[in-house]
Amino acid sequence: MSGQSRALVIGGSVGGLFAAHMLRSIGWEVVVFERSGDDLVRRGAGIGANDVLFAVMRLIGVPFDASNAIALPSRVWLETNGNIAAEVPTSGSATAWAHVYQALRDALPGECCCFDRTLVRVEERADDVTAIFADGSSASGSLLIAADGIHSTVRPQLLPEVVPRYAGYVAWRGVVEEADTPLSVQSRLFDRVTFAFLPASFFSGYLTREPITTFSLADGVIISSGTAPLTIRLLCKTTVLMQRVGGMGWRYRLR
Repeated sequence: MSGQSRALVIGGSVGGLFAAHMLRSIGWEVVVFERSGDDLVRRGAGIGANDVLFAVMRLIGVPFDASNAIALPSRVWLETNGNIAAEVPTSGSATAWAHVYQALRDALPGECCCFDRTLVRVEERADDVTAIFADGSSASGSLLIAADGIHSTVRPQLLPEVVPRYAGYVAWRGVVEEADTPLSVQSRLFDRVTFAFLPASFFSGYLTREPITTFSLADGVIISSGTAPLTIRLLCKTTVLMQRVGGMGWRYRLR
């Protein structure tokens, strides 16, 4: 290992990539290890964006600013019949998770990111740490950052008493193409964050930038579970029907 400080980042999603850029900005050599076989750009849906995000991107030298987001100047509370109960001006904006991820990923040299590397365990010594992977390979550095999510491999080894606990919530997320969205819905939702309280549920929808799709229509928390179809009636008799399809997740359609 060279004289340059070396960090291992376990987990190549947005959190791990931010950590990698921050460390590189202060002179560290960094390698990111991701368990997935390829990059994650096709994952995720909409995500909020604000001045703090843009400032951090400037700090680490990643080209990403307000032009990559859509301004959402207000938040609207809808009643279940589609009437507006209240509207509050805001200064928020939204973008696609994939755009944030890709900007961070593309700004790293190719040799900094290793895919299809599943961590098995971590070995600590007095002056370094080694990550052991399922393919038999290993990597050592003077710092290891665990950014491998809720099902972290690092956490139970270092903090075995910390166990994720299911809180009883299910989040269903869907993205609907702008061309498939009725004009009546566009006129109500496309320039604001919209939310509604449904029985045992919360619904939120907002415009976002996507490579193909542009409107994140169903982004809610459903306080129930099961495999039966969920129907959300949204404005002007528009319905989003989401139904589980085998092991492929949830699909949706407008009708």
